[in-house]
Amino acid sequence: MLAPCKAKFQAFFFTQSDGRAEALFRIGYALILLTDLLFQYGKWGLLYSNRGVSVGTAFDSLYAPSVVNALYYVWIGVLLLVAIGGLTRWMAVFNYALLFYFFELRGVFVGHGADWVYHSMGFYLMFMTTDRHYSLWQRWFPHWSNGHWGDTDLVWPLRLAQINFLFIYFSAGVAKLFDPVWLDGSALELTFAHPFLTYSSASWMAASPPLLEGLTYLTTVWQLAAPLALLSRRLRVLFVTTALLFHIFIALSMRVGWFSEIMIASSLLFWDDFAYYFRRGQQPGEGMEEGVEDDAVVARPRTRNFLIAFLFLFAVTQIYFISVAAGGPVPLLRQPAEWMARITGNRPYDLVPSKYVRRVQFVIFEVVDREGKKGFLYPFAADGALDFGPADVKEIRRGLTRVRLAAGRANPVIWTNFINQDILPQVKAGDWQYPLRINIYRIDIPIRDVQRPFRADQVSKQLVSRVALPGRDSQVQLPPAPPRRPQSRPRTLPQGRP
Repeated sequence: MLAPCKAKFQAFFFTQSDGRAEALFRIGYALILLTDLLFQYGKWGLLYSNRGVSVGTAFDSLYAPSVVNALYYVWIGVLLLVAIGGLTRWMAVFNYALLFYFFELRGVFVGHGADWVYHSMGFYLMFMTTDRHYSLWQRWFPHWSNGHWGDTDLVWPLRLAQINFLFIYFSAGVAKLFDPVWLDGSALELTFAHPFLTYSSASWMAASPPLLEGLTYLTTVWQLAAPLALLSRRLRVLFVTTALLFHIFIALSMRVGWFSEIMIASSLLFWDDFAYYFRRGQQPGEGMEEGVEDDAVVARPRTRNFLIAFLFLFAVTQIYFISVAAGGPVPLLRQPAEWMARITGNRPYDLVPSKYVRRVQFVIFEVVDREGKKGFLYPFAADGALDFGPADVKEIRRGLTRVRLAAGRANPVIWTNFINQDILPQVKAGDWQYPLRINIYRIDIPIRDVQRPFRADQVSKQLVSRVALPGRDSQVQLPPAPPRRPQSRPRTLPQGRP
């Protein structure tokens, strides 16, 4: 029994790889993350500096705006080198360090799914030898084509990344098993009724509840079946093909940031499987297919032991997050699972409270100038109509900062920084007569009460705060929140006494 399993393990992880899949993934990963960073231009300090909307951490002093912005440009340079295949081992390590700096140590206000895919896939990218193909750097500097530290022509780094890719779907499917809106089939119907989560061009789907209910259940079953793709090349081709269709559908219908794009880029990890069927024909390195065990090479004990330990911790992480989704976390697994998640970025991608789908929660800003002229700020047009741009604002696309503000989870410092760094530049770009005031409203309505088209001037809203702005160069300083009085506990009377 052990001998066949050992042979399968050897064949799956220690066959030769020609490096084409790794190179294509390197390029796709770098270009998507680079594009995401470029769309964040001007918002970087707001999102990640210690003067932005992020919560404080023990490393707060490392996040001065000057440091954050300098590392932002360094990161762009690193990703450009990764894309052209320059110093790929070093650049992959630097990229991971920057991912850890921005997405893990800082404790971003609300992590977006794409952030954690960047993180986890960036971890596996460090182990791959990705410059054997499509490297402009080696064409320009041929003397760099010699072997470098950490190089390997074995397939095991690619396999680990493929396993991560598949378990992103599996963990999302497990989370859906314990989410009421997925169990009753209403998840996609609620999503398509939400004005901030879907594009207006996809609103026709909201009128097809039976279709959305069927797609809700089909999505859950499909995600739970993802690990089966490890069993054969044919199943991998089938699953990745459906994943591509799945993400194309999401990208065209929902505002999920760059999640679909990075998952499509990550599907390039399976390039060899597709090439086997559609271009090259017979090819070694199948993995777990029958009859290919002879293609495996003998792995070094250190590498084999590393893989066994890593896969064990990976399994522990998955089991722990399944227990979290089920509502009964296993205490014994908490520390190793959280440690593994912090290092690798392998975390649950779909443990989002249903309340964010069941309700529309948002903070909007209305400007009223000296002459009584009124107007709303982005993402609404001046007349109150919803008016998203092609990039979507970061507070919606990554982090839902305005949702967090509406939920009352931000302190006055975060409010002040958010208004000064994000709202005032919008105000100053308009044609207003000073002095003026900014009315801050909170929208909090059930999905069933949402009217289409969604207009900020026609929905029920609650005034949260009002800010006066005497002049164009004025800044806002909100007062600190009053301290909460401790609630007194009710006295317990002795038994038998009134």
